[in-house]
Amino acid sequence: MVRTTYSIEVDGNVIKGHVGVTNDGQVHYHAIPNIAFASAVEMAEKLVDAFPDDFGSPGEPGGSQPDGSHGPAHQHHD
Repeated sequence: MVRTTYSIEVDGNVIKGHVGVTNDGQVHYHAIPNIAFASAVEMAEKLVDAFPDDFGSPGEPGGSQPDGSHGPAHQHHD
């Protein structure tokens, strides 16, 4: 078994959530279902496009929150 871990950060904002990589290298993310990306960079670009408010600079709207409670692709589940 080969097990890997990834940490993806865009302009200081850590992408949280489930990221998967298939055996052929395709990357997928639970917040954008049914789409596979050729790379983590391509996925991150799509996340910035899909969730622009989550990717401001620290201290700006959508930027990193000091307590880590909100950030890239943050979702509330009721």
